Amino acid sequence: MTERKWVKDVLTKRLEDAQREGALPNGLTLQPEQRLPYAFEIPSYSGDGQKGGVLSPRTDTKSYAIDLLIGEWTGAKSWNPRVAVEVKLQINTHSVITYSQKAADHRAVSPYLRYGMLAVGFATLPWRLLRHGSHFDFMIRCGTGLPDSELRDLADLVYQEVEASRRLEAVLYKSPKQKTTLLHRSLTLD
Repeated sequence: MTERKWVKDVLTKRLEDAQREGALPNGLTLQPEQRLPYAFEIPSYSGDGQKGGVLSPRTDTKSYAIDLLIGEWTGAKSWNPRVAVEVKLQINTHSVITYSQKAADHRAVSPYLRYGMLAVGFATLPWRLLRHGSHFDFMIRCGTGLPDSELRDLADLVYQEVEASRRLEAVLYKSPKQKTTLLHRSLTLD
């Protein structure tokens, strides 16, 4: 089975079940293979370049596809990306470094985005993932069938990451004058 097929046939369906059962909040969207911007570039500007002469920049967006993007509706026609999950059935050093950099790139555009990797079919998290996944907010493993106990753990983790994303967004955009005196990214090993 390919990663794309596993995300569609197993992960998305099982998380939808968890959402129906109340393990995940309503209002979240589960979007397999969703493209998300990692860069906004300005290749050129209109105007003469003098003071006040920069009129409208021409913009270009670069994006990568995410295996599963969990978003949240924020209005009738708007949503925010909350949690990105990259799924790997096989893990090597190159893929971990590549996806870890993707996480950093995406957060440059959406700083409140939480990003992690799901290692499928592993008995434990591979050491390569632990050693080279420096930009991941979370790493978790599961069996290929995503049994109920592992689904509950994953749903709980996604819920926590959605909450963290909301809190980061609030501090960055909704109440930037709020005095923040501590940011602590705790370490949980199980």
